[in-house]
Amino acid sequence: MKHLYKIDDPLEIKLIVLHALSQAGRPLSKTQLTDLVLSSAEINYFDLQGAIDFLLDVKEIYTYKSMEEIYVYDLTQEGHASAQHFAMRIPLEIRDYIAEGLAGMFEAERQKRELSVSVLPVSFHTFCAKCELRDNDIPLLELTFFAGDRQHAEQVCETFQADHARIYRDIVALLTH
Repeated sequence: MKHLYKIDDPLEIKLIVLHALSQAGRPLSKTQLTDLVLSSAEINYFDLQGAIDFLLDVKEIYTYKSMEEIYVYDLTQEGHASAQHFAMRIPLEIRDYIAEGLAGMFEAERQKRELSVSVLPVSFHTFCAKCELRDNDIPLLELTFFAGDRQHAEQVCETFQADHARIYRDIVALLTH
C-alpha cells in the first residue's frame, strides 16, 4: 500500500498510537495496534515500538493480560485526554486509514465469532463436536454432538461449517412443527 505520508517524527507517531487506541474504544493487542498503525502511514517498526514504550513509561497507555490470556494496550485517562486534544494534528488521510482499519478488524472479529466449531474430548478416546452459530453475538444455535472418535467429531465440524445455514433452517423447521 502506497501512503502519502512518511512519518518519522516521534511525537507524530505517539499521537497516531493514542488516536488509534482512542478510536478503537477498547483495548488492542500488540499485533492489532502495530498492524493498524503501520498500515495507516509509512512508519518504521522500531520507531513505532519506541513510541509505544515511551507512552507506557509516561503512563499515557498501559498494558495488561486480557481474559483471552493475551497482553493488550489501552489508554489511561491522561492518554485519552491527549488523544482528544491532539486528534486534529494527525492528517485526515491517516485518521481515515485508522478508521477503515478498525472497521475491517472489528468486522473480521465479528464474523469469526458468528460461526464456531471445535472438537472436545469426552474421555481418553471419545470426542464430541461443539458447533455454535451467532448473529451479532446473539446465540442462534449451540449444539454439542457426541461423535465417538475424533475423526467423526472433525467430520461433524466440517459439515457444520460448510452448510450451517441449511442445518440451522432444518433444525428450526423440525422444532417448530
